[in-house]
Amino acid sequence: MKFKLMPVLLPLAVITMTLSVYSAVPGHIQQLQQTKRCERCDLSGANLQGANLSYAKIDGSKLNGANLSSANLNYATLSSIDFYGANLSGAILTNAYFRYAYLANTNLSGVNLKGSEFATAYLSQGVNLSSANLSGLDLSNVTWFRVNLSRANLSGANLNNAVLINVDLSGANLSGANLRYAKLQNANLQGANLKGANLCNATLPGGQVSQQGCR
Repeated sequence: MKFKLMPVLLPLAVITMTLSVYSAVPGHIQQLQQTKRCERCDLSGANLQGANLSYAKIDGSKLNGANLSSANLNYATLSSIDFYGANLSGAILTNAYFRYAYLANTNLSGVNLKGSEFATAYLSQGVNLSSANLSGLDLSNVTWFRVNLSRANLSGANLNNAVLINVDLSGANLSGANLRYAKLQNANLQGANLKGANLCNATLPGGQVSQQGCR
């Protein structure tokens, strides 16, 4: 009898585990919406699409799998947050604080990150920053691998000594950016605007070391 029960019990266990992966605490969602403060909360899988969370403090919370598309997170404090699998497409993230936030398989397409503290965020594979605004940001010393930055605005950004391996920068605006000593191995720069960019000692996609901007 035990062997006959296993095919039934195993799928049920798998379903239970799957459903519990992204399951926010309802009281935490309500707390965030009412007070804009929910530190170390479980907001995984929460639907916060279009929510006004400007100046919110959500440090150390779980937002994996959450829907924050088109949300207003202007000046929000988002340090040490787990954003795995979250959707922040089109969100307003100007002047947001991402210190030690974890992003993987995160959708940030079309977001506005101008003025934000983003350099200390940890970006793993599958992060989509296509058409995002990162103009003027200090991104020196970041290490990004297989991040989608196609058509992103990085004009005037500081990418000094940045490691951007296998990163998609096709059609990106890098005009006036500081790319000194940047590592761009296997990056896609097709159609990128590099007018006025400083590429002194940067390692280009083909492995060559650039002298553009060196004096």
